[in-house]
Parts: sequence; C-alpha cells; structure tokens
Amino acid sequence: MNKIAAFLSLIIIIISFNSCGQIAKAKAKKHFTETRGAIPSTFGTSENEVLLIVLRNRSSYDRYLKSASKRYLGKVKFIRSADVMQDQYKDKTVYRYLFDYVEGSTSIVQYSNGMQNSVTFKQFYINDRLTGKNYMSGYETAYFGKALKAYMENLELKRISLH
Repeated sequence: MNKIAAFLSLIIIIISFNSCGQIAKAKAKKHFTETRGAIPSTFGTSENEVLLIVLRNRSSYDRYLKSASKRYLGKVKFIRSADVMQDQYKDKTVYRYLFDYVEGSTSIVQYSNGMQNSVTFKQFYINDRLTGKNYMSGYETAYFGKALKAYMENLELKRISLH
C-alpha cells in the first residue's frame, strides 16, 4: 500500500511541476511581445538579418538556450559576449539584434532547519545594436527554459508575419 501511495504522490508532483512550467511559458509568451516592448518593430524585416545569441558558459543555461533557439527559424549565430566586438560582427545591418539577459531580482527561501536557498530571476532582452536600444518587457522568471522557448516562438511569429 505504501508503494502505491508513493507512486501516486510522485505522479501528482510530476503533473504539478509540468503544469507550473506550462503556466510559466504561457505567461512569458504574453510578455515577450512587440506591444510589451520585448520585440523591436523592425525585427525580422531583413532577409540578411542574423540574430546574435549570447552564450553564458553555463552548461545548463546554454543547453536550454540552444534547444529553445530551434523554435526561431531565422538565421542565428551563437557568440560569447566578448565576441560581439570582433570585426566579423561589425556590420550592424546584418548583425543588428543581439539576444541576452540581465539578472533580475533574487528570491531567498529560508527553511525551518536554518538553511536557505536563493534563486535569481532572469530578464531577457533584445539589443538593437544599430540604435543602441534594449527591448525588454520587464518580465522576469526563474523558469528560464520555458521563457526562452516562449521568447523564441514569439520572435519566429514576428519574423514570419513580415514575409
């Protein structure tokens, strides 16, 4: 009987985490839009445009980022933040937009045993390198994998709406 109860509890936990992730993605999709300031109105207007996507040398984040970017079917180039200064990326009409994040607020959880854990949220943005303007909705999340998927899907919707 205990094994059945444990198994059912595990299933409930898995379903709960999955639904939290789906809710997080749906919320992110609403925020990562042109009307919320997260996507430039000129994004995707050029056939030659290549989106620069900044890797952070964090294996789990970079893995999620590469996976999510498959939802955007335009041209992309993965770079390190220092790479943007290289000669090959000087043409800001081709390499106009850069995707990255800044750290948002931090939430600290204090446990009854005295231990604590902190989570730093991410705020994703697109930098228009031609104008110097950052496009950021202000939405921040700890569910960065779901948020990355949502942002890339919205970028793809914007790109195909212009072609």
